Amino acid sequence: MVPSRRAALAAVVVVVAGVGLGTGCKAKPPAAPALEPRTPEEAEREIAALLDEAYQSLKRNNAPGMMSLIAADAFLAGPRFGDVAVERSEALVAVGEAVRGKKAPRLRSSKLQVGGAPEGRSAWAVDQLELNGKPLVVVALGAEVDGMWALTAIQVARLTRDAEAPAASAASAWAPASGGAHRPAPPEVATVVAQLTGEPERRLDYLDHYADRESMVVRSGPKSAVRGVKDIKKAWKKQAPVWTLGEALASATTPDGAFAWALLPAALDGEPAGTRRVFIVLERFVPEVEGDAEAAAAASDAALLPWRLVVLHESAPSP
Repeated sequence: MVPSRRAALAAVVVVVAGVGLGTGCKAKPPAAPALEPRTPEEAEREIAALLDEAYQSLKRNNAPGMMSLIAADAFLAGPRFGDVAVERSEALVAVGEAVRGKKAPRLRSSKLQVGGAPEGRSAWAVDQLELNGKPLVVVALGAEVDGMWALTAIQVARLTRDAEAPAASAASAWAPASGGAHRPAPPEVATVVAQLTGEPERRLDYLDHYADRESMVVRSGPKSAVRGVKDIKKAWKKQAPVWTLGEALASATTPDGAFAWALLPAALDGEPAGTRRVFIVLERFVPEVEGDAEAAAAASDAALLPWRLVVLHESAPSP
């Protein structure tokens, strides 16, 4: 088959361009491929599927089977103070030790709740588990990393009110490396944490502006989960927890910047410092403006802290 004149001309152009590159001409870098549009519902299905596969691996006593489900630089905080891992292999070892036994673990998920980012590239999950008869709470974030979904940050905590002082000093603070499954948390996250855990009046002011019917507070102890801004305000007006927080042990955002999280040592009144932990997940939002001056002013105030409360989880690790 004889090539057409147009095809031959195109070939010459390609050759000339190649010669130009070899003689010092600078080619423009290739444009980044456009990402396929996704939805929050797709993100919710992705993180639910990740957790389901992880649970199936645990039921088979096969922690290494979770390798493909966890990001290489995932952050994990477990039920004990020392259960902190900052990359996948450490996380898998910690999980394997937690479920190791002669018999396969008995694991049951009962209250999985999920939420996806508007662009569908990251998601959060909160679940209540029963592992060999012991209740646990899982708070997790997942995201699309290098084209594949993976769990990026996980806290697993026992569901008990009994708090014990840590046997050793708290671990040094962790910060995400550049790239990978995390991005550095912006300064506003620390401001939100301070307001959300500070004086009661400041908390209520935050809830009025930055919480909704999906926001959750999960305290240590059974039947301590509260969902929705109205119920949170009602519970905190009745008896607001008073935490003393230390410097953040870890904080980051998902790769797309849609969700931020922070893990902090905490103590209630009369407890030694660092007796508990508080894990907070926030979602970035853009205030909507309806058009009148009052709405515009409210949107301007909301833009000062553009992070909505997803979940505040207080836990009581064991030594």
